Amino acid sequence: MGQADESKKTFNPAANAFPSRAAPSSKPLRSIDAEERERALEALCAAYWKPVYKYVRLRWNRPADVAQDLTQRFFVNCWNVNCSKSLIQRKAV
Repeated sequence: MGQADESKKTFNPAANAFPSRAAPSSKPLRSIDAEERERALEALCAAYWKPVYKYVRLRWNRPADVAQDLTQRFFVNCWNVNCSKSLIQRKAV
């Protein structure tokens, strides 16, 4: 059995599930207040970093360092998209 087959065998969605508690609201990510946006991003990362990392690591069968980089890029992209939307919304007002 190859390494890819092993990773599929060990991936258990129930064990690596995303948090079942209520997701942090995305509204503070679009706040005008930079500190509120930063706290919201920290809460989002605290809740979802590990599940996203585990998914990339196990399901995509990536080495730990690559999975960490991809996970971090995912959150950076989320941050950039939310900041862009926030700026566009403020300019429209």
